[in-house]
Amino acid sequence: PKGGPHDWEACVYAHTYRDWRRTPMLGYSSRPCPHWSLSVAEGAKHPNYGERCPRGMGCQFAHGSKEQLYHPNFYKTSPCSEFQCRP
Repeated sequence: PKGGPHDWEACVYAHTYRDWRRTPMLGYSSRPCPHWSLSVAEGAKHPNYGERCPRGMGCQFAHGSKEQLYHPNFYKTSPCSEFQCRP
């Protein structure tokens, strides 16, 4: 990790719960967690991880968009559909 102030957007480390992503080796599904989704819908600004889902790190569902987007079931499993995109 970098020491001191730096650009959060460019940093490869998690700074908030929105950046945090569990390793898929834990075996969670790509389906969204109902507890996590409900806490987001209710608009809680800065709850800790355990307040978002009572199952915490052991939950069988994806916590947030990053865990869904980067889940092995979806991440880079389809070719890009943009015409000008070339490998």
